[in-house]
Amino acid sequence: MSHGLVQPSKGEYELKTNMIKTIAATAAVALPMLAIASGAHAAPAAQPFSAAIGASFLTSSNSRDVTEDTGIHVGLGYTLPGAGVTSGTPSIDLDYDNYSGHGNSANVYGLYIADRYYITKSITGSTFAPYIGGGIGAAYINGSGHGFSQNVTNFAGKIIVGVKLNQAFVEAAYALPGKDHGYDTSAINVSIGTHF
Repeated sequence: MSHGLVQPSKGEYELKTNMIKTIAATAAVALPMLAIASGAHAAPAAQPFSAAIGASFLTSSNSRDVTEDTGIHVGLGYTLPGAGVTSGTPSIDLDYDNYSGHGNSANVYGLYIADRYYITKSITGSTFAPYIGGGIGAAYINGSGHGFSQNVTNFAGKIIVGVKLNQAFVEAAYALPGKDHGYDTSAINVSIGTHF
């Protein structure tokens, strides 16, 4: 007698198991960093949220061949109180990249604990502030097209360079979200954004 329960296939079970392992490993790395970064008695940032939009350029030719060279990049961030690992500015970043073309689509979602180190807050008395940084976390990649759909979750990282001017900023990041079934989704993201 069936009770409506469906056993997952071996592939579905392995995918879910790998996703849970990746999320658990990311949390094991990120939570201690978060504790260090947040500081026990630090004041919150005056403008803790950020939003950015820009372009994403795939670095792998095999990935560009099945979608397009350039995609859309959207980023959201929340600045954590206190000094980061590099005495910089720690944040939680959520990135989204979309590439569509040739009947295929790739969506890349990245969740990072990031740290931006401001090289100088002021050289000439202005609020011009160049910075460098990096982030580690996890990426969820969904690829689809021509009757198929595949998903994977990977460890992810990014290297960041940018310039802040008052609330606005321009940022470039080399994102390393990993591969989706052989297709490398590493990209250079260039965006403009604001803190609020």
